[in-house]
Amino acid sequence: MSKLPRYLMREDKPTGVIYRYNPPSSAIEAGVVESKSLGNNWKIAFKYADEQNKILDEWREERKRLKNLSSTSTVSDLLINYKDSLGYQKLELKTRADYDYYLTRWLHDRVGGVPLAKAKLGDILTPMCQRVYDIHATSSVSLANHSLAVYKLLFNHAIRNG
Repeated sequence: MSKLPRYLMREDKPTGVIYRYNPPSSAIEAGVVESKSLGNNWKIAFKYADEQNKILDEWREERKRLKNLSSTSTVSDLLINYKDSLGYQKLELKTRADYDYYLTRWLHDRVGGVPLAKAKLGDILTPMCQRVYDIHATSSVSLANHSLAVYKLLFNHAIRNG
């Protein structure tokens, strides 16, 4: 038999061998993977552990990207972070292109005296965003609404991950 995958434990019991997947508690608490008894079939246990480890690795990569995001980060930093995220990467190409278009529509508008792209996340207040929306809504409510919807996704990404 080959080497056990990460976090797969083999327990020798009087009744036979039992395999258990026991990932780090931080991943369990985050709801990424769960600890599970897998029975005595090593093929099933190995396959399950490999699948869960891939999920765990994706989660870890995402967390690495998010470590540098803070209230002093700019909207441009957030945008880069979001575009590196699995959520963005898994979007269809057309959807990504649409998001990119709407995200760039407001980057040069000013909030708190600076272009939105350079505004620090911790300095942005709802009324500032409302003013940007109002400016764009005067020429096209539909375009302003689409941009607003995509920016909500962007800022929700920051809230969930930052």
